[in-house]
Amino acid sequence: MANNNQVYMPVVSVDSFHYGRVLTDTKDGITGEVPKAVPGLVEAGYNRNAQSATFFADGGPYATAVGAGEFDGSIGVADIPAGLSSDFYGDDYNSSTGELQLGDINSPDNFIQYRVEKSTGAWRYVTIYKAKFMPNEQTAQTRGGSVNFQTNGFSFKAANTVFNGKAARILDDDDPNLPEGVTPEVIAANWFTDIYWEIAAPTASEPTTPEGD
Repeated sequence: MANNNQVYMPVVSVDSFHYGRVLTDTKDGITGEVPKAVPGLVEAGYNRNAQSATFFADGGPYATAVGAGEFDGSIGVADIPAGLSSDFYGDDYNSSTGELQLGDINSPDNFIQYRVEKSTGAWRYVTIYKAKFMPNEQTAQTRGGSVNFQTNGFSFKAANTVFNGKAARILDDDDPNLPEGVTPEVIAANWFTDIYWEIAAPTASEPTTPEGD
């Protein structure tokens, strides 16, 4: 719903990539590890892959329907060290030797968090609740006459949670409908502390009774 107090501006950057293992997902709630920060986020995004169909009758398009498709996306980072491959893809990493053995991909359920900067300096916070990570093709190019930075990353597919039947959540820290007391500073301090930081809605104050009544 449009809001006359909302600021409509493009985004200019992205940072603060965090991830963690999903521990429980039930009707009572969703829990996860303490979010782990991965520096060097280059790009992040998702695609809801909306599906549509058109019903034709009376000689023309009579009705349309739209539904959700696969929820997928990708994350680009400066690098994914061997130790992260165990967390991301279930690879066999030996922490005593630093050796990574590549075999079957058995990605655990992880959550994804990051934030997107708007041109106004405001931030959009994103959490994708439960995703499977898939490694990108690994290639490297030789050094030439100029430096060519070569980055890494992964793609993912997300599922809806049992907890609330949703795949993700976003929150703009300049949204005019934020509850009283939920400021950009409060959001920044809390978003990356848990898989699901619950935003407290303001409680209705009880009417006061004038003295003498």
